[in-house]
Order: sequence, then C-alpha cells, then structure tokens
Amino acid sequence: MKVLITGKHSKIGLAFKEYVHKNYQNLDYQIDSISLRTDEWKSIDFSVYDVLLHCAGIYHAPEQKYSYYEEINVKLSEDVGRKALDSGIRQFIYLSTMDIYNSQSVGRITLETEPKPRSLYGKSKLAAENVLSKIFKNTNTRLAIIRCCPVIGNNAESQLEGYKKAFRLPVFPLMFTSDKRSILHIDTLSELIKQIIDQRAEGIFFPQNLPPLSVADILKTIKNYNGQKTLLIKLPKIFWINTKIFRKIFGSFYYSPEISLHFDGKYMKGTSFEVISRLFSKE
Repeated sequence: MKVLITGKHSKIGLAFKEYVHKNYQNLDYQIDSISLRTDEWKSIDFSVYDVLLHCAGIYHAPEQKYSYYEEINVKLSEDVGRKALDSGIRQFIYLSTMDIYNSQSVGRITLETEPKPRSLYGKSKLAAENVLSKIFKNTNTRLAIIRCCPVIGNNAESQLEGYKKAFRLPVFPLMFTSDKRSILHIDTLSELIKQIIDQRAEGIFFPQNLPPLSVADILKTIKNYNGQKTLLIKLPKIFWINTKIFRKIFGSFYYSPEISLHFDGKYMKGTSFEVISRLFSKE
C-alpha cells in the first residue's frame, strides 16, 4: 500500500506515519510526505500511489481574511484533488474539522446537525469539503472526510493546553452545568485512518474517544496526574453569563457517541479518561 501525505511537517501526518511503522511493522506500507508550499508538488507523479492523505492547510492565518484561508484550504485542496483524480488515485482522505459546526449554538452534534461554521477557518474547511465532494462524485476515487474534534497527544495542538494553564490559579470555578466536549487522541485518529485505508472506506467520519467529557472531568484528571493543588469550585447556574467566552469554556460541543462508532468503535485506542490519564502521567 502506497500512501502520499500532503503537508510534510503536518503533526497528524507525521504521527500517522510513525504509528503505522511502530504498530504494523509486518505490513507492506510505503508512506511518503510532500510539501505544498511551492509548486514543486505539481511535478510529482501521483499515479504511483494508492491513497492520498490531505493534511496540508492552515488553522491560524497571519491576516484574518477569508481570502487567505480560501487560497490555502479551498483552492489548494481543489488543485490537489483534481491532480489526484487525473492520476488515478484510488482513495482521497481529507482531514476536516468539527469547526464546520457552530460551537456557539450547537451543543450535541448528530448526523442531522447542519454545518453552519462561524469561524473563517471552519467556513474554508466546509467549502473544501464541498469542492472535493463535487470533484470525486461519480468517479472511481473514494472520498473519505474526517471531521476531527480537538486532537491530543504527540505534541498535537489541543484545548487541553488551555485547561492546564487554568491550574496557575489557586481556585478555578466550574459552572454547575452538564457540559460535554469531544476529544480525540492522535493514536485513535491514526488507527481510524489506517482502517479507512485498509477497507477503502468512504463517507464522513466523526472520530472521538468515548465518552465525551465535561470540563470538570478533564480538569480533575489533569489535576490528579499533575499533583496540582488548585481548588475546583462548582458554581450554581445563577452565575452563568451568556457570553461567547462563557460558552467557549463551559458550554457543550460534542459528537453524539453513536455517530462515532465507525468500524464498531474498534479504532478507539482507549476511553477518553484513559487517554488523558496516559498523556498527563508522562509529564
């Protein structure tokens, strides 16, 4: 199996390559990575590969203008997709994001939840999904779209970094709410990608480690493994302030568990509690 990854320095791409080499040494996998930062990639022969894993893109633009996100996340994805199709690539895997949904108004995401992104990043990723879906419609190339929630582990960026900083305070307030959020360990994502490749699967995927966790669950787990003395105090709902920052910190934003049971859930490398515990027990 020959896999080409776009995004030579992509953390997810590098983690996937390392995961396969570490856990599936007996399998005949060849994984190469290329950069899309110059036009040199256009001269590379895609036809020798079976699968293209498209990781290249931008999350934080230097200028908060949609045109910049569009140039990298949409137009470049379209160019790569058309080249992959013309080259006879059998499968195209696109790394999308949970941000295509509105985190400010949507708590629980189901298959019926309509994507309505608020951020420029989310809008560009959804636009790329739509472009790629049109390119590969009624073709022999199978398109798999992975809508990633926050990824943790192996130096992957995640919202957990913000939670860790919370323990610089002697006291941290928790709202008395039933908030939930999805998290995804990098090994779980890597295993999902491998299974998608092995089974030539197509469609939209919503990976996460189960169960979704509350802010209290996450902070208590981090606290236990970091030996922090921060006091966690739950505040009643009367203290809730319906602002963007409150919704971001204490609001729910998660995939309904049943939509994440791809391959009978066998791709999940541990529960959400276990992966957070493993991550912080190493620090």
